[in-house]
Formats: sequence, C-alpha cells, structure tokens
Amino acid sequence: MTPCRRALRLAVLATAGVPDPADGPAPPNLFPAFSWAPPPAPAPPPVARPASKTRTGPPPMPFQVSAMWRYQGQQPVIALQAFGNTYLLCERCGVPGHHGVGAVLEREYRIDRIAQSGVTLTYLPMRHVSVVPVTPRTAAGSQ
Repeated sequence: MTPCRRALRLAVLATAGVPDPADGPAPPNLFPAFSWAPPPAPAPPPVARPASKTRTGPPPMPFQVSAMWRYQGQQPVIALQAFGNTYLLCERCGVPGHHGVGAVLEREYRIDRIAQSGVTLTYLPMRHVSVVPVTPRTAAGSQ
C-alpha cells in the first residue's frame, strides 16, 4: 500500500472512530476521565396527578327568566334564556313553539312546574331539582 493511500485510509478510519486494524490492538487508556463529584441522583418516580375535584352538586343554573306575561285569565307565559337561546314556557297555551311540563331543555333540564312564582327544573344527570324564580321588575322611571 502506498504511503499516500495509507494516510488517506487512516484519516477516513480516524474520522469514523475506528482503529486501524494494521496497528494491532488499541493501547489501554492510562488516564481515563474521573470525578470526585457524587453520581447524579436517580430520576424521581413519576408523580401521580391529583384527581380532579369531583362536583358534589349540579352545575350552576344556566337559565334566567327574561320575561313573563299573562293572557286574560290564563296561566302565565314565561320566557327563559340560556346559552343564547330563548324558550317560551306555558301550560296549555296556544303560543307557537312553546314548551310545557315534561319537556326537556338543552338535553339536561326537564320542566317540572311552571308557576307565576318561578319555573321548577330537574337537572337530569343528577336528578337535582331547582327553581328559577321570577323576580318582579319595576317599570323604567317608576319607583
């Protein structure tokens, strides 16, 4: 092997980190790296996430009474608002699109009672009964 080829071969082997087999076994490392620092601590065990706080009761009532009116001698008609929707509630009235007792609103709230004092709703997943009160408003300008 020519000296030029041998130098090229050694350079290629050196960059690859491979010892030259023609040189024989690699000499032992007489000065290995050493440190008096303590070894690194082992990784801590994975921490379990605390369980999310479970609700002990139903979510806050999303419905509010926005209006109430009565036709001559009939049961009240109550307008409930929630999630950007308005629902007209009444018992045995002729208002188009109304919801009566037993109807389910927002797939989770059943209407149990419609009265002048408020609307009784049941939160179906927990069977929790709540009353949405009708609060009287004073007319603008009157006291």
